[in-house]
Amino acid sequence: MTAFRYAQVVYLDGADAAKSLGIQADEVFRNLPVVKQYQDPDALLVQIWQTSVYTAQLGMQTEFWDAPKRDRAPYSADLYVSARTARAAFGSATDPIVKYTLEDLVKRVCIVNGRPTTGQDINCIPSFNAWWILDLGDLYRSSGDATYLASQRENLKAILDRMQTQLRNGVFADDPSTFLFADWSPGMVHFAGQTAPEAAKIATMIYYMGFQEAAFLFNQMGDDSSAANYAATAAAIKMAASAAYFDSATGTFGDRMQTNAMAVFSGIADASQYDAIFTQILSQPPSEEITPYFYYFVLEAMEITGHRSEAVNLMRQVWGGMLNAGATTFWEIDPPGCASATDVGQCLIEDSTNYPARARATSFRWRMAGRPGLRPSCWRASRDVSAEQ
Repeated sequence: MTAFRYAQVVYLDGADAAKSLGIQADEVFRNLPVVKQYQDPDALLVQIWQTSVYTAQLGMQTEFWDAPKRDRAPYSADLYVSARTARAAFGSATDPIVKYTLEDLVKRVCIVNGRPTTGQDINCIPSFNAWWILDLGDLYRSSGDATYLASQRENLKAILDRMQTQLRNGVFADDPSTFLFADWSPGMVHFAGQTAPEAAKIATMIYYMGFQEAAFLFNQMGDDSSAANYAATAAAIKMAASAAYFDSATGTFGDRMQTNAMAVFSGIADASQYDAIFTQILSQPPSEEITPYFYYFVLEAMEITGHRSEAVNLMRQVWGGMLNAGATTFWEIDPPGCASATDVGQCLIEDSTNYPARARATSFRWRMAGRPGLRPSCWRASRDVSAEQ
């Protein structure tokens, strides 16, 4: 299954063949009823809502895909935003799809040096371990399904054990051989031959949320001892991250919007730091590109710091800009200036071509996966892994 906007069909036997053969295509679509429509006098906000729901819905196949046109694979970080979008629109009807996605993700294995390797990270990306936990937490908080939560206990413990090995002095220990991803932006992607300190900082913040959520989930399962241990780990991460990443001279977590937004969203930043973070970073034009995916956390950070109206204006600017450019679903990347360019497609191509970090990251993904356009390879475990590979 795949998605396409246009398809060109060439009949090698000439026009007469086209008349006799014909074309048939089936649409695969999860037609879920929207439980509550968003209403607002601002027509643009309504259109943004409707397009967001449609974008998420297209990715809701047997599991949550990113996305039907390209990867056609699940990613736990993408699921965090997509499932929240879908849950707001479709309610509990999304729960079975989230469950299937979570279970599929833990069955997948990483391909390292051409060989399937178990005991690795979800999606082969360390921070995606914590996103899996946060996905499970969101599902449980929404559904209250204690039976399902208990069924994932061993998976949860295994992921947390893996995460424990990746902490050094309370922060995420960046491994030069590991693919690390926070956002498609310079300094936010770490792959072979390039480090990304900001991605490591954001991974630490996400791990903080993951251990905190684990403490909550084990408490819900009646395991107070494990809950206390994970809560202590989370507290140690917050203390270490604040000491290592907070710049007391500026009152911020550096000059990157993604890092500061995640500091606020994760809870690493304290309320006393909100004013400086918003004034100096969140309210300013970003120094580097931010994807629509990560803008979710920027919007949340703006609201947390008490600037909801500014967040809504940013929504109009970013998602409204894509709509004005003719988007019928929202994009994975939104380079500055492309939404208003005369030729949007060419602008996106040039952005990718002229962005060496992304170009090298893409090359790395190709080598890892053996298939163009995929992030590091993750395949479902099966009895015949070589055939799956």
